[in-house]
Amino acid sequence: MKLIYKALNIPLRILLHLTHPDMQCFLGILIPQVICIRLLLANHVRIYLFPLFMLLTFVLTYLSFGKFVEYDVKHDNILVERVYAFFLKLYIENKNRYCFTQIPELYVNEKIEEYNEKFQKTMQDRKNKAKKEESRIPSFFDLEYEKELKFFGLYNRDFDLQDLKREKRNLVKLHHPDQFTELGEQNEHRVLYDLTIRYYNTIVKNKKL
Repeated sequence: MKLIYKALNIPLRILLHLTHPDMQCFLGILIPQVICIRLLLANHVRIYLFPLFMLLTFVLTYLSFGKFVEYDVKHDNILVERVYAFFLKLYIENKNRYCFTQIPELYVNEKIEEYNEKFQKTMQDRKNKAKKEESRIPSFFDLEYEKELKFFGLYNRDFDLQDLKREKRNLVKLHHPDQFTELGEQNEHRVLYDLTIRYYNTIVKNKKL
C-alpha cells in the first residue's frame, strides 16, 4: 500500500503546483489568450489584428479575475485559497502514509493562513479607503459652495486645480451650444454652459486654488 501512496505523490504534487494561487492567476490569464488565438486562426483574422484582440482579451480577463477575487474575499469565501488548501491537505495526508518523517497539520494550517491573510489585508485596505471616503465630514467650503461643487462632482472630495479644470473641460465640451442644431437644445445647454463658467470662477476665486 505504501508503494501506491508513493506513486500518487507525483500527480498530487503536480496538482498542488497547478492549484497554487499564483499559478491559478497565471492560468486564468493564459487560457483565454490561447482560446483567443485559436478563434482568430479559425476565422482567418489578419495577423496584424492579433495583438489588438489579445490585448483586449488580457484586459477583460484581468479585470474579471480581479473582480471575482474581490467578491470572493468580500464574502469570506476565498475559492482560490480553498482549492489550494484542499490539494495541500490531500498531498500532506498522502505523504504521511509512506513517509517516516510526518508533516504536521500545523504546517498546512500556517500555509493556508498565510495566503488568507495576504488576500484579507489587501481587501481590508480597499474597504478602509472606501469607508474613509464615505465617512468624510464636509468642510465649511463644501457646505458654503455645495451647489457649485456638486455641479462638478467634487463635493466633499479632495481636489486641486487640475481636477477642477478637467471637470470644467468635460462640461464645456458636453454643453457647448454650437454643437446643437435645435433652438430649444441650444438654449438649454447654453444655460448649463454659462453655469459651468460661472461656478468654475466662483470656486477658483474662493478656494484660492
